Amino acid sequence: MDTAITNRVPSIRAGLLCAVLCSCSMEHDVLQFAGIHEGDYLRGPQVTTLEISDLDTVERAALYIDGARVAADEFAPFALAWNAGDFSEGSHRLMARIELADGSARDRAIGIEIDNTPPTLGVLPPSVAVDDYLELDVADNAKVARVEIASDVTGASPIVLDKPPYHVSWRWGCGAVSLSVRVVDAAGSEATRSAVVLGLDAKDQDCDSHQSIAYGGDDCDDRDAGIYPGALEQRDLVDRNCNQIVGLLEGVDADGDGVASVASGGTDCDDSDPKIHGGVVGFTDQPIIVNSQPVTWNPGEAVLSGDLNPELFLTRAGVVEHVLFQDGRTIALEPVASSANPRSLGVMGNQAAFGRGNQVVIVARDASQQWTQRAVLDGGANIGQLAYDRSGGYDRLVYQAGTEVWFASNQTGAWVQKLAVDTHESLVQAPVTEPGYTTKVMLRTAHAAWVVSVQELSVDPSILVQSIGPAADATPSAIATNGGDALVAVDFLTHGDIYRVGSAPPVLTVPAHVTGMFEDGSYLYVQTEEGVLQMYDENHGLRLVTQIFGVGAFEVAGYDTFVGTGHIYRKDYRSVMPAYDTAGDGVDSNCNGLDD
Repeated sequence: MDTAITNRVPSIRAGLLCAVLCSCSMEHDVLQFAGIHEGDYLRGPQVTTLEISDLDTVERAALYIDGARVAADEFAPFALAWNAGDFSEGSHRLMARIELADGSARDRAIGIEIDNTPPTLGVLPPSVAVDDYLELDVADNAKVARVEIASDVTGASPIVLDKPPYHVSWRWGCGAVSLSVRVVDAAGSEATRSAVVLGLDAKDQDCDSHQSIAYGGDDCDDRDAGIYPGALEQRDLVDRNCNQIVGLLEGVDADGDGVASVASGGTDCDDSDPKIHGGVVGFTDQPIIVNSQPVTWNPGEAVLSGDLNPELFLTRAGVVEHVLFQDGRTIALEPVASSANPRSLGVMGNQAAFGRGNQVVIVARDASQQWTQRAVLDGGANIGQLAYDRSGGYDRLVYQAGTEVWFASNQTGAWVQKLAVDTHESLVQAPVTEPGYTTKVMLRTAHAAWVVSVQELSVDPSILVQSIGPAADATPSAIATNGGDALVAVDFLTHGDIYRVGSAPPVLTVPAHVTGMFEDGSYLYVQTEEGVLQMYDENHGLRLVTQIFGVGAFEVAGYDTFVGTGHIYRKDYRSVMPAYDTAGDGVDSNCNGLDD
């Protein structure tokens, strides 16, 4: 081979390659797609604009999908309309061709993806733990471009996720937050959802920024965001500031008499003089919690022992239990007896009586701190509600057997049982007794009430029954006794009248339905169905001392203590009685609006 010819071959090949590349480069420079690139995703109606370097030489432009013409135009700016929805989803070839004045043509082709199906976004979860992820159910048949998450939290920046996994650590704190999520696929289709999602914090369930005591925090009720150390107290039975005191309103007390001023919600009408003030009553709240679980009961299943430091007993599902406290905390439920009749229990100190079928059983705590049986009485019929007292070394019992109410005593050594009254219906309130040489017993059914006086100074005690049945248009709603005086509350449609047995006119009219009542020392407590516990001073003409709001139905009460389901309340040492008011001195010392 001729050496000169051989040496020229690479030069010829290089020239041919240059001619091809230059030609391609020139075509590309002459014709471009505006805003569309290789591999782009397209959907629905499209307007594809061609960028042409020398428009004056172009006589016609056309657009092709996989070789099929879909649009053409003879005039600038050569914006060619077509619809991607007319084609199957997936990969396609998009080509533009322009015909020039000299009869030549230029082509430009790119690969595209057609995606006419929008993405999907599942329902947002109702709640997310604050130490967990917000998981989003995002999908697309082709490609997800981004996920946008926005919230209504002030100052929180939107979040953008541009690749899987589509989740984000919870960053909006404890409580409810409104979230808006937008999913956009590569073709521009989108799906959106908005929802309120609750951020859950096991250590701060009520989201008040105070962790529960169970987790080493200081929140005594992690179910209520208004309860935490430092919260403002109100005059009700809720311990809002976790100091175990309820009912004491924390207001302005400029004179230091322990009673907040009227202006700050208290009952002190002259906060510059400590000798002038109304009353305020607070109670310590002891929630009944055993093994970290609240202990609750139904009405009639709780009884307080009738002594100066009353203790709580329960009778639930036939089991009698003693609630044991230590350092103000419930530590255990002590079994006392089993197979007890419902709502049939009376306690006095370390003695208890309850119904078991047709029998009345009396048990006592012995020297070894065990509850043992002392006596059994035959009641003749199923034993219902009862009252029990032990003083002076002997026992007194009032119990319901069927519709009859019986009195029993062992004052003379042997047990004596005597019929007191046939009520002809079930009792709706356990008997209230006032022990003494003459025991007075108050009974209430749905339609009538009685005072039973029992003279015990003989083997055969004499019984006097006084009916205190109400007028035809009313029903008895509560009974109480104190110091031998018997009271009955009669409920009318618009008010409740409270009568003292033996007195004709009512001693007190309460402008609400009376649902409960008890006497304690020289004070009368009245509960209304509106959830208000009113305290009246009996030494001063049943003057209203204070009111506590939001009271659930108290089961039993006495000696500055009352019980509502799951709680036992004892009068707090910071309670203040109204100042003494000297009649006729021109000063309303007790802030009741009168100079009495």
